[in-house]
Amino acid sequence: MFDPEFKIIINGKEIDYYKMLQPTKQQCIKTRYGELKISIYTIPDGEKSTAMNGISFWSGKRLIGNPGWTIGDYKVEDARRKFALKHLIVVNTDYLINDVEYDWSGFKKTEPVIEAYDKVIDYIRNYRKEYYSGKTNEVRKSVIDKQLESIEALSIPAQYELNEFFDCYLEQKPDVDTDELDIIVSALVKVLNSRSGVSLLSKLGSMDTYEIDELNTILDKWSITDIKIVLDEIDSRIQVIDAIQKLSADPSTDELHVLHPLISQARWLFGIEYDSNAFTFNKALTTVIEGLMKGIKKENTSINWRKRPDLVFCDTFSIAATCTEDIDQNEIAIINNVLIIELKKGGFKITRQEMSQAEEYVDTIYKGNKLNSKPKIRAFVIGDSIDDNMSNYKKLEEYGEVKAYTYDQLVSTAEKRLFNLKSKLIERYNDINNNDFITQALNQPKQLSFNNPQ
Repeated sequence: MFDPEFKIIINGKEIDYYKMLQPTKQQCIKTRYGELKISIYTIPDGEKSTAMNGISFWSGKRLIGNPGWTIGDYKVEDARRKFALKHLIVVNTDYLINDVEYDWSGFKKTEPVIEAYDKVIDYIRNYRKEYYSGKTNEVRKSVIDKQLESIEALSIPAQYELNEFFDCYLEQKPDVDTDELDIIVSALVKVLNSRSGVSLLSKLGSMDTYEIDELNTILDKWSITDIKIVLDEIDSRIQVIDAIQKLSADPSTDELHVLHPLISQARWLFGIEYDSNAFTFNKALTTVIEGLMKGIKKENTSINWRKRPDLVFCDTFSIAATCTEDIDQNEIAIINNVLIIELKKGGFKITRQEMSQAEEYVDTIYKGNKLNSKPKIRAFVIGDSIDDNMSNYKKLEEYGEVKAYTYDQLVSTAEKRLFNLKSKLIERYNDINNNDFITQALNQPKQLSFNNPQ
């Protein structure tokens, strides 16, 4: 039917079936270059298929390309929708015969063709609107009646926004049923009632179809509260990484009050096994560390010790010591894991002497009797660089380990643990002031809880 060269011959006699088919609507449209003739046919309910519908262009009694619902680069209708399944539209363009591609696969992009496309698109859009007008008004009225009380409570500007939504949405999807539109409008009214509703609608409106589908999939699996908790945690960790990167490279940084507390409280930088609230300050452990620092501990600092009792400061480094506790066979609480983080000042090179010093911490804690337990101890020494002539790892029998990292290595490893999210979200973070990073990072939300390391 969409191909003028298609013929039906019965007993040697050609049947002129076009005379038996009457278009639902027919219109001649004049352009600057000639006249279009548009014929719209309604496909009976029992014969709906994508093989029979679409927009068919004819010229010189021949089919141009294949029927479809896209004209040029413009998609007139979704081929799956009711309107598309029920209509075949034939556009006769004899005056464009010289603008047809040599293989009849389509039209060339000429001024007459572009104008013809615009005229056809406008006509079909108006016909489509007319076709659905009765149904959309009925659906709109039904939904408004159901939501009337909520809609009346909206502000005048919000009611205006809602009315615009009806017009826009019903034009884009006029075949929507009442139940579906009712769900959408119910959610929309709640959004418009909220303080950030219009902003949210603006963001949703800027999304393409793929993004909206992805958002829907996410919300099927996650609640908004869960999403916020996870994103806040990721956000705070990316801020910590960026703050460390900027501050460690800045010679004017107040390391004592900014960089050292920032790193020592972000235990996740050193491994997922330390990312637990189970690692806490222990008075006995801090007493042991202070004993090791006797004579070199810095007393006159402005650190709030109530907030950071785990920190011990010296002239060229600081130490943070935390631990986890367990219940032994006698049901007595004992320390079973110790984490020591020693942070050197900017520009400091870690040598054998610093590694040996860290080994001494581990040995003293394990072999001494102050803790009344034999914990596993891991010590990290962080500096600006590491001596090339030494190993950055030392294992002490079965009870201890000492590792040396540079600040750059710490940042690089942390980024990989976050799947390089920082580089993927670089646009968001490049415009933020350094001081904002510091403030937000130091006031980051509580770390997520994980199972205690065994």
